[in-house]
Amino acid sequence: EGQRAMADQLHELHQLGNVCFAKGKYTAAIDAYSECICLSPRPVFYINRANCQLKREKWEEAAANCESALGLLASGHSRERIKAQYFLGKARIGQANWGAAIHALSTAHALCKEETVLFASDIRAALLTAEKRAWEARSEENLVAIHMLQEQLDIMSASFLPEDRKPFLRMGKDAVQMLMEREGQPSQKIPDHLKCQICYDIMLEPVITPCGISYDRGCLQTHLEARGPGNGTDPITGRPLQLEQLVPNRALRDAVELFLQERPWAYDCMED
Repeated sequence: EGQRAMADQLHELHQLGNVCFAKGKYTAAIDAYSECICLSPRPVFYINRANCQLKREKWEEAAANCESALGLLASGHSRERIKAQYFLGKARIGQANWGAAIHALSTAHALCKEETVLFASDIRAALLTAEKRAWEARSEENLVAIHMLQEQLDIMSASFLPEDRKPFLRMGKDAVQMLMEREGQPSQKIPDHLKCQICYDIMLEPVITPCGISYDRGCLQTHLEARGPGNGTDPITGRPLQLEQLVPNRALRDAVELFLQERPWAYDCMED
Protein backbone atom coordinates (compact mmCIF):
# COMPACT_ATOMS: atom_id res chain seq x y z
CA GLU A 1 0.00 0.00 0.00
CA GLY A 2 2.83 2.36 0.91
CA GLN A 3 4.63 1.66 -2.35
CA ARG A 4 1.51 2.33 -4.35
CA ALA A 5 0.95 5.64 -2.53
CA MET A 6 4.55 6.67 -3.25
CA ALA A 7 4.14 5.68 -6.91
CA ASP A 8 1.01 7.83 -7.16
CA GLN A 9 2.78 10.76 -5.52
CA LEU A 10 5.72 10.34 -7.86
CA HIS A 11 3.41 10.31 -10.88
CA GLU A 12 1.62 13.46 -9.72
CA LEU A 13 4.87 15.31 -9.10
CA HIS A 14 6.24 14.24 -12.48
CA GLN A 15 3.10 15.43 -14.23
CA LEU A 16 3.20 18.70 -12.27
CA GLY A 17 6.79 19.24 -13.42
CA ASN A 18 5.83 18.59 -17.03
CA VAL A 19 2.88 21.00 -16.86
CA CYS A 20 5.03 23.73 -15.30
CA PHE A 21 7.71 23.20 -17.94
CA ALA A 22 5.14 23.48 -20.74
CA LYS A 23 3.96 26.79 -19.25
CA GLY A 24 7.51 28.13 -19.03
CA LYS A 25 7.51 28.00 -15.22
CA TYR A 26 10.96 26.43 -15.05
CA THR A 27 11.68 27.14 -11.37
CA ALA A 28 8.45 25.43 -10.33
CA ALA A 29 9.22 22.53 -12.66
CA ILE A 30 12.68 22.18 -11.10
CA ASP A 31 11.10 22.02 -7.65
CA ALA A 32 8.72 19.27 -8.78
CA TYR A 33 11.47 17.20 -10.44
CA SER A 34 13.68 17.69 -7.38
CA GLU A 35 10.96 16.20 -5.18
CA CYS A 36 10.74 13.30 -7.59
CA ILE A 37 14.48 12.74 -7.24
CA CYS A 38 14.19 12.76 -3.44
CA LEU A 39 11.54 10.03 -3.66
CA SER A 40 13.17 8.01 -6.45
CA PRO A 41 16.41 9.20 -8.13
CA ARG A 42 15.65 8.07 -11.68
CA PRO A 43 17.56 9.25 -14.77
CA VAL A 44 14.44 10.77 -16.37
CA PHE A 45 13.99 13.21 -13.48
CA TYR A 46 17.60 14.39 -13.71
CA ILE A 47 17.22 14.79 -17.49
CA ASN A 48 14.01 16.79 -17.11
CA ARG A 49 15.61 18.99 -14.48
CA ALA A 50 18.61 19.53 -16.77
CA ASN A 51 16.27 20.69 -19.54
CA CYS A 52 14.81 23.28 -17.17
CA GLN A 53 18.30 24.48 -16.29
CA LEU A 54 19.13 24.80 -19.98
CA LYS A 55 16.10 27.03 -20.44
CA ARG A 56 17.32 29.18 -17.54
CA GLU A 57 20.87 29.17 -19.00
CA LYS A 58 22.22 27.57 -15.83
CA TRP A 59 24.87 25.64 -17.72
CA GLU A 60 26.80 24.19 -14.79
CA GLU A 61 23.67 22.90 -13.06
CA ALA A 62 22.36 21.44 -16.32
CA ALA A 63 25.65 19.62 -16.96
CA ALA A 64 25.67 18.24 -13.40
CA ASN A 65 22.16 16.85 -13.82
CA CYS A 66 23.11 15.20 -17.12
CA GLU A 67 26.18 13.65 -15.53
CA SER A 68 24.01 12.29 -12.70
CA ALA A 69 21.58 10.79 -15.21
CA LEU A 70 24.37 9.18 -17.21
CA GLY A 71 25.84 7.74 -14.01
CA LEU A 72 22.54 5.99 -13.31
CA LEU A 73 21.89 4.76 -16.83
CA ALA A 74 22.75 1.28 -18.00
CA SER A 75 24.08 0.84 -21.53
CA GLY A 76 20.72 -0.46 -22.74
CA HIS A 77 18.79 2.75 -22.02
CA SER A 78 19.54 4.26 -25.42
CA ARG A 79 16.86 6.98 -25.66
CA GLU A 80 17.49 8.41 -22.22
CA ARG A 81 21.24 8.21 -22.79
CA ILE A 82 20.88 10.06 -26.10
CA LYS A 83 18.86 12.82 -24.45
CA ALA A 84 21.28 13.09 -21.51
CA GLN A 85 24.29 13.34 -23.86
CA TYR A 86 22.44 15.86 -26.04
CA PHE A 87 21.55 18.11 -23.10
CA LEU A 88 25.09 17.74 -21.76
CA GLY A 89 26.43 18.89 -25.12
CA LYS A 90 24.12 21.91 -25.09
CA ALA A 91 25.27 22.80 -21.58
CA ARG A 92 28.91 22.58 -22.67
CA ILE A 93 28.14 24.86 -25.63
CA GLY A 94 26.70 27.35 -23.15
CA GLN A 95 29.96 27.12 -21.18
CA ALA A 96 31.99 27.59 -24.38
CA ASN A 97 33.66 24.24 -23.64
CA TRP A 98 33.80 23.21 -27.28
CA GLY A 99 35.80 20.01 -26.85
CA ALA A 100 33.46 18.60 -24.21
CA ALA A 101 30.43 19.72 -26.23
CA ILE A 102 31.68 17.94 -29.35
CA HIS A 103 32.40 14.77 -27.35
CA ALA A 104 28.92 14.65 -25.80
CA LEU A 105 27.09 15.54 -29.01
CA SER A 106 29.16 13.10 -31.09
CA THR A 107 28.20 10.36 -28.64
CA ALA A 108 24.52 11.30 -28.91
CA HIS A 109 24.78 11.49 -32.71
CA ALA A 110 26.37 8.03 -32.88
CA LEU A 111 23.67 6.56 -30.61
CA CYS A 112 21.00 7.88 -32.99
CA LYS A 113 22.18 5.29 -35.50
CA GLU A 114 21.07 2.56 -33.09
CA GLU A 115 17.87 4.19 -31.84
CA THR A 116 15.43 6.44 -33.70
CA VAL A 117 14.60 9.69 -31.89
CA LEU A 118 12.56 12.66 -33.07
CA PHE A 119 15.27 15.19 -32.18
CA ALA A 120 18.12 13.58 -34.15
CA SER A 121 18.33 16.57 -36.50
CA ASP A 122 18.59 18.90 -33.48
CA ILE A 123 21.53 16.87 -32.19
CA ARG A 124 23.27 17.12 -35.54
CA ALA A 125 22.67 20.87 -35.73
CA ALA A 126 24.08 21.33 -32.21
CA LEU A 127 27.13 19.22 -33.12
CA LEU A 128 27.79 21.27 -36.23
CA THR A 129 27.43 24.47 -34.19
CA ALA A 130 29.96 23.23 -31.61
CA GLU A 131 32.41 22.23 -34.32
CA LYS A 132 32.14 25.64 -35.99
CA ARG A 133 32.55 27.47 -32.69
CA ALA A 134 35.65 25.36 -31.96
CA TRP A 135 37.07 26.25 -35.37
CA GLU A 136 36.37 29.95 -34.75
CA ALA A 137 38.14 29.78 -31.38
CA ARG A 138 41.18 28.09 -32.92
CA SER A 139 41.21 30.61 -35.75
CA GLU A 140 41.12 33.51 -33.30
CA GLU A 141 44.01 32.02 -31.31
CA ASN A 142 45.98 31.56 -34.52
CA LEU A 143 45.37 35.18 -35.52
CA VAL A 144 46.62 36.39 -32.13
CA ALA A 145 49.80 34.34 -32.55
CA ILE A 146 50.27 35.66 -36.10
CA HIS A 147 49.85 39.27 -34.94
CA MET A 148 52.46 38.69 -32.24
CA LEU A 149 54.84 37.36 -34.87
CA GLN A 150 54.08 40.39 -37.05
CA GLU A 151 54.98 42.70 -34.16
CA GLN A 152 58.29 40.90 -33.67
CA LEU A 153 59.08 41.27 -37.37
CA ASP A 154 58.25 44.98 -37.21
CA ILE A 155 60.65 45.37 -34.30
CA MET A 156 63.33 43.61 -36.30
CA SER A 157 62.64 45.92 -39.26
CA ALA A 158 63.18 48.97 -37.08
CA SER A 159 66.52 47.68 -35.85
CA PHE A 160 69.77 47.42 -37.79
CA LEU A 161 70.06 44.26 -39.87
CA PRO A 162 72.96 43.16 -42.07
CA GLU A 163 72.11 43.24 -45.77
CA ASP A 164 72.37 39.46 -46.09
CA ARG A 165 69.58 39.08 -43.46
CA LYS A 166 67.05 41.46 -45.00
CA PRO A 167 65.76 39.00 -47.67
CA PHE A 168 64.86 36.57 -44.87
CA LEU A 169 62.96 39.34 -43.08
CA ARG A 170 60.95 40.09 -46.24
CA MET A 171 60.20 36.38 -46.66
CA GLY A 172 58.98 36.28 -43.06
CA LYS A 173 56.67 39.23 -43.60
CA ASP A 174 55.25 37.71 -46.78
CA ALA A 175 54.62 34.44 -44.96
CA VAL A 176 52.85 36.23 -42.09
CA GLN A 177 50.66 38.11 -44.57
CA MET A 178 49.66 34.85 -46.27
CA LEU A 179 48.81 33.28 -42.90
CA MET A 180 46.68 36.28 -41.91
CA GLU A 181 44.72 36.12 -45.16
CA ARG A 182 44.20 32.36 -44.83
CA GLU A 183 42.96 32.55 -41.23
CA GLY A 184 40.82 35.63 -41.69
CA GLN A 185 39.04 34.56 -44.88
CA PRO A 186 38.49 30.88 -45.75
CA SER A 187 39.46 30.58 -49.38
CA GLN A 188 37.36 27.57 -50.34
CA LYS A 189 33.72 27.84 -51.32
CA ILE A 190 30.93 25.32 -50.86
CA PRO A 191 30.74 23.14 -54.00
CA ASP A 192 27.54 23.58 -56.00
CA HIS A 193 26.67 19.87 -55.81
CA LEU A 194 26.39 20.17 -52.00
CA LYS A 195 23.97 23.11 -52.20
CA CYS A 196 20.18 22.90 -52.18
CA GLN A 197 18.61 24.09 -55.43
CA ILE A 198 15.96 26.00 -53.46
CA CYS A 199 17.85 27.91 -50.75
CA TYR A 200 21.40 27.54 -52.14
CA ASP A 201 22.71 26.63 -48.68
CA ILE A 202 24.52 23.40 -47.89
CA MET A 203 22.15 20.41 -47.68
CA LEU A 204 22.04 18.97 -44.17
CA GLU A 205 19.34 16.41 -45.03
CA PRO A 206 19.65 15.75 -48.78
CA VAL A 207 16.81 13.85 -50.47
CA ILE A 208 16.45 12.88 -54.11
CA THR A 209 13.29 13.12 -56.22
CA PRO A 210 12.14 10.70 -58.95
CA CYS A 211 13.60 13.21 -61.43
CA GLY A 212 17.04 12.61 -59.94
CA ILE A 213 17.41 16.10 -58.41
CA SER A 214 18.58 16.52 -54.82
CA TYR A 215 17.25 19.11 -52.37
CA ASP A 216 17.44 19.73 -48.64
CA ARG A 217 14.48 17.92 -47.07
CA GLY A 218 13.35 20.89 -44.98
CA CYS A 219 13.35 23.30 -47.94
CA LEU A 220 11.58 20.88 -50.26
CA GLN A 221 8.97 20.00 -47.63
CA THR A 222 8.20 23.70 -47.10
CA HIS A 223 7.86 24.14 -50.87
CA LEU A 224 5.50 21.18 -51.24
CA GLU A 225 3.35 22.08 -48.22
CA ALA A 226 2.94 25.64 -49.52
CA ARG A 227 1.34 24.30 -52.71
CA GLY A 228 -1.23 22.27 -50.78
CA PRO A 229 -2.05 18.54 -50.64
CA GLY A 230 -1.85 16.85 -54.01
CA ASN A 231 -0.52 19.95 -55.79
CA GLY A 232 3.19 19.52 -55.09
CA THR A 233 5.68 19.79 -57.94
CA ASP A 234 9.41 19.41 -58.39
CA PRO A 235 10.77 23.00 -58.11
CA ILE A 236 12.99 22.60 -61.18
CA THR A 237 11.15 20.25 -63.54
CA GLY A 238 7.60 21.19 -62.50
CA ARG A 239 6.55 17.53 -62.48
CA PRO A 240 4.08 16.30 -59.82
CA LEU A 241 5.82 15.40 -56.58
CA GLN A 242 4.71 14.19 -53.15
CA LEU A 243 6.65 13.87 -49.87
CA GLU A 244 6.24 10.10 -49.97
CA GLN A 245 8.32 9.95 -53.16
CA LEU A 246 11.43 11.46 -51.58
CA VAL A 247 14.37 9.15 -50.92
CA PRO A 248 17.29 10.02 -48.62
CA ASN A 249 20.45 10.67 -50.64
CA ARG A 250 22.87 8.88 -48.31
CA ALA A 251 25.88 9.21 -50.58
CA LEU A 252 25.40 12.98 -50.75
CA ARG A 253 24.81 13.17 -47.00
CA ASP A 254 28.12 11.35 -46.41
CA ALA A 255 29.83 13.84 -48.73
CA VAL A 256 28.30 16.74 -46.79
CA GLU A 257 29.40 15.19 -43.47
CA LEU A 258 32.97 14.83 -44.71
CA PHE A 259 33.02 18.36 -46.12
CA LEU A 260 31.77 19.85 -42.83
CA GLN A 261 34.21 17.80 -40.75
CA GLU A 262 37.10 19.20 -42.75
CA ARG A 263 35.65 22.74 -43.04
CA PRO A 264 33.54 23.60 -39.96
CA TRP A 265 33.33 27.24 -41.09
CA ALA A 266 30.95 26.16 -43.87
CA TYR A 267 28.10 25.46 -41.47
CA ASP A 268 25.75 28.42 -41.23
CA CYS A 269 24.84 28.23 -37.53
CA MET A 270 21.15 28.82 -36.98
CA GLU A 271 20.87 30.61 -33.67
CA ASP A 272 17.61 30.86 -31.78
